[in-house]
Amino acid sequence: MIGGGGFVDFFYVKPDHSAIVKTAGGDVAITGVGDRAIRIGRDKVKGNLLVSTEISIDESGVLSATFKHTKFDATWNTFVKNCVSRTQGVASTDVEEITDETGVKIGGKQGGTNAQQVLMVSYGAKDSDNKIPVTVAIGTISQSTNSFTFEANTYVKPSLKFTSTGCLAASGLDVGNALDVYDSSTNPNGVISGTPTPSATLEKDTLYDIFFLAPKV
Repeated sequence: MIGGGGFVDFFYVKPDHSAIVKTAGGDVAITGVGDRAIRIGRDKVKGNLLVSTEISIDESGVLSATFKHTKFDATWNTFVKNCVSRTQGVASTDVEEITDETGVKIGGKQGGTNAQQVLMVSYGAKDSDNKIPVTVAIGTISQSTNSFTFEANTYVKPSLKFTSTGCLAASGLDVGNALDVYDSSTNPNGVISGTPTPSATLEKDTLYDIFFLAPKV
């Protein structure tokens, strides 16, 4: 496989990870990929390109994703404001993680942040079996996101970093409605009438998952 899919989507999720929702802090569940909070990439006309995606996994299994991109507009600004504190002294922070004798944990990244939780859906290029690898994770946007430089004859490339925190929902989170695996140029962002959404669930406590999905037309 060479290259990536050229775009990544982010959706808002409820604090308990029981649903993917249309708005930050909201309760209304999404019905399709068009309800995403933001799409980075796949818009040459507006100068919104995803240049590169770097995904790394640390020793504890936590996924970090850094995206190099050129989206810098009002939609981007709203997304960052909803996900990253701009008030001094209230930035998201971790608290001590404690595990009892039975293995139950409290605190840590999941318990210590008040940041808006988001679902990351990152797409790779089609592999040799014509499958699209889709990396899915729930987590937060880094406080350092939105660092940028203005320079002559150079596209603005605001920083974007995501860190996974794991799925809290007891029965996992069905992410089918958030997946865009359509080849058709006439329908790149939604389910064709009568076509079921892809089946994919992010299981409880899972820090990330990768689904290899056949594209639909």
